[in-house]
Amino acid sequence: MDSLFVAALDWRVRDAAGLLHDYAGRFGPDDHATLLIHGGSAADVAPVAAALGEAAPAMVLVEDVAAAQLEPRVDAVLSTGSADSALAELPRLGAGDLRALYDLRLPGAARAHRFTCNLCGTAGIAETRGWPRDTATCSGCGSAARFRGLADLIGRELFGSAAPLHTLPVRPDLTGVGMSDPLPLAALLGRRMAYANTYYHCEPRLDVCAPGDHAGRYDLVVCSEVLEHVPPPVEPAFTGLHDLLKPGGLLVFSVPYRPDGETVEHFPELHDYEIALRDGEHVLRNTTRDGRLEEHRGLVFHGGPGETLELRFFALPDLLARLEAAGFVDVRVRREPNFAHGVWWPGADGWPITARRPTA
Repeated sequence: MDSLFVAALDWRVRDAAGLLHDYAGRFGPDDHATLLIHGGSAADVAPVAAALGEAAPAMVLVEDVAAAQLEPRVDAVLSTGSADSALAELPRLGAGDLRALYDLRLPGAARAHRFTCNLCGTAGIAETRGWPRDTATCSGCGSAARFRGLADLIGRELFGSAAPLHTLPVRPDLTGVGMSDPLPLAALLGRRMAYANTYYHCEPRLDVCAPGDHAGRYDLVVCSEVLEHVPPPVEPAFTGLHDLLKPGGLLVFSVPYRPDGETVEHFPELHDYEIALRDGEHVLRNTTRDGRLEEHRGLVFHGGPGETLELRFFALPDLLARLEAAGFVDVRVRREPNFAHGVWWPGADGWPITARRPTA
């Protein structure tokens, strides 16, 4: 028998009754799915549930159970709003997306579903709760959920299609540039359009803070996990991203960030520095612009110890404000899942952002 699929509905959310009706339109009594309704009383919920008739899907009212107690039992939340703290790590889906996830479920396994990589077409298995976004989960190309999320957005926003990126027609008329892109994504984009993956320290070179001859050339700029490593001040990098694009061009962007609070500059006076290994620990030695010597320990590296130093940790409100200040419009955090392509990870941080250079 198929494993049971469990969703949760908080009766206190806006239009909970409407969500329940939408769910009943997608699920029936023969589905191996149950909806746990919490946050409401029998007096409020029972009349709405009874009006659905005998064809209603399986539902259980758990009026005395806290959301935190439900979390281990639930695959997803039936909701179109923002996450509450107790169930914040779970996918929040409307009835249609919830049905799509149900149809992808893996029989005999709890909280797992099938997906097809949109970079290489390999079939795989993902956890409904999500893996960390940078864990390689495609056995074909080694892509992680972040790579597939970027590819999904490029397909939708640039090519105008929800089909897997590797199946879309070649568009040599489209120009794009990336910055130290994940290799599976860079290789695919190089086959679909006129695309170059660039680097800061080796050829082909591009300094995002000083685009030079690259300015105004691209329909697409991909900047993923780069700006947390740019030496301060970081503002010229945001301006450079804007200037690389043609009018109307698309930026697909990601950095690690916290959903609220303030951006933290780890080394605000970084100027002339080196990283040395001392007694088994990496240490940053910096000479400030006014000649003072600094030494910093507890360094954070991406890609392994001694690899790429994290210079700041962004906060989302500041990040969005910096993009808008650089001249971008239609700035959107893209937290929508695509379970069919294995695009989902827990939490509200690190989801990609899309933005455009104005057309005029």
